[in-house]
Amino acid sequence: MESEDRIDRVRSRAETAARLNVSLRTLRRLELRGEIERVQITERIIGYRDSAIERFLEERTGAAR
Repeated sequence: MESEDRIDRVRSRAETAARLNVSLRTLRRLELRGEIERVQITERIIGYRDSAIERFLEERTGAAR
C-alpha cells in the first residue's frame, strides 16, 4: 500500500509530546511558532496528524523515526 493510501491517524497532545520527547509546554510553543501543524477536533481538543509529526521529525532530523 502506498503512503498516500494510509490512514492519517490523529494523535493527542500527550501522545505527540511523548513521540517527540518534549514537554506539553514545548509542544505548544512549537505549535505557536508554526513548526508543527495541529488539528482542531473540538473547541477544547487539539490533535496532531501522523503526517505532521513525521514532517516535523524529517525537518528536524533529516529522517522520520
